[in-house]
Amino acid sequence: MPEDAETAAAIDADRAIMACIRESRKGRDLSRVGPFLILFTPATKLTFLNYAIPDDDADPSVAEIETLIAAFRDADRMPRLEFLPTAAPALEAALVGAGFTVEGRLPLMTCTPKTVLDIPVPDGVSFGEPSDAPTLLAMVQLQHDIFEDPEPVDERTVARAQCRIPADVDQRAHIVAW
Repeated sequence: MPEDAETAAAIDADRAIMACIRESRKGRDLSRVGPFLILFTPATKLTFLNYAIPDDDADPSVAEIETLIAAFRDADRMPRLEFLPTAAPALEAALVGAGFTVEGRLPLMTCTPKTVLDIPVPDGVSFGEPSDAPTLLAMVQLQHDIFEDPEPVDERTVARAQCRIPADVDQRAHIVAW
């Protein structure tokens, strides 16, 4: 594949990932500020659960960035965005100009129908969905420990986790694939 075609394919993949992220958040109560969707999670201030997602090709004005920052401050949250720079090429410079810093560039791995491998599950390993309260409690406690969530884990945390488990098999498959 020529380099230009590879670059175009990578940009298309990044845009598809961002579209998937935006689509997967649609069931949530999202706010919009200019070219940004904002996800606030009332139960926690954990930064990984409170962030803005830009539209593709977002090129916000200074006023839109200031309004975004104000929305986070009003919610008592740290202003934070999650995005792939290739999907919004002008965004990073605008944010840095407004005082943001790059927290990290995380590697992404994509798998297409052409590259997926059928790998057997090793002996002694099993997969399952947590559904009962003790398993959900253990799962949520592990998540809180790994992501350094300062909020306590209690019955309400387990209830929120239980509510997020889709009853529909097709939706579960989508979440696992995501």
